[in-house]
Amino acid sequence: MDYVLGTTLLVALHEAWPNAALHVAVTPGLAELARSCPFVSRVITLPPELAFWGPAAQAHPRRLARLAGIAIRRLRVLRPDVALVPRVDSDASGNALLALFSGAARRVGFAESSSSSRAETNAGFDAYFTDVVALPGAVLEVRSSREMALSLGFAPRDWAPTVWHSAEDARKVAVLLDGVDPSRDRLLVFAPGATAAFRRWPAASFAELGRAAFAAGNATHIAIVGSAADRGSASSIKGDLPAGMCHVFTGSLSLPETVALLRKACLFVGNDSGPLHLAAAAGVPCLEISSFPSDGDPTHANSPVRFGP
Repeated sequence: MDYVLGTTLLVALHEAWPNAALHVAVTPGLAELARSCPFVSRVITLPPELAFWGPAAQAHPRRLARLAGIAIRRLRVLRPDVALVPRVDSDASGNALLALFSGAARRVGFAESSSSSRAETNAGFDAYFTDVVALPGAVLEVRSSREMALSLGFAPRDWAPTVWHSAEDARKVAVLLDGVDPSRDRLLVFAPGATAAFRRWPAASFAELGRAAFAAGNATHIAIVGSAADRGSASSIKGDLPAGMCHVFTGSLSLPETVALLRKACLFVGNDSGPLHLAAAAGVPCLEISSFPSDGDPTHANSPVRFGP
């Protein structure tokens, strides 16, 4: 979840330029989470189909015109001074071109050499930026944001990513968790989902871990979060746990509400996926179940060297 990992950069920008208008362009699924940031001036939602174009498709004349039109109608009208593209991996959504067409005089992005996927698919993209940030090999994504901030001449006081939620989000979660008192109970949060099947730990393994946590007294309640696509796994896990002790929220919480729930947890357990990054940014101790081989390419898009909590 690039937005969550990039909040380090948002905080740095706000601290360095407190009077600047900060605009964030995200896909619709992240818009509500972006709006929860108290110092984001405007959230621009981008068409979701951009995420599936791929670098080669961006060169098609019709799609170049589509990207230019989006940038002119949604970004250039804001008259940005600086456009930042804090994505290290392959730019499959046209972010660099959106920055180019935005009209910003200064455009900052990561070098093609920053990751293996970027080097393979984004040859020539460095030319779209006025400032190209090179990374010293495989680094945690949060450090990538740090390197971009440093290239702009400033640094935040805290490098940890962060996420926000409202008082109303917290009230809704408190109602849904009726009977669960974080000061007395130990809430364990599971997130069994992941985009790719090979990254998903089996539901039976989550259930086994839950039973062991209950038996050892390390958990009194378990909450399961994720998207609607994770409901089958969540139902399977719940069916293997003691009645009344498991609360399923897959597909029923917004991202800010998920943050409010996570902040009540004593531990998060999940795959390499969005909820993992939300939990880490919310300050919850995390256990990541990674399918990545120990001898894999550390710059790979699934590497815990880069995307671990």
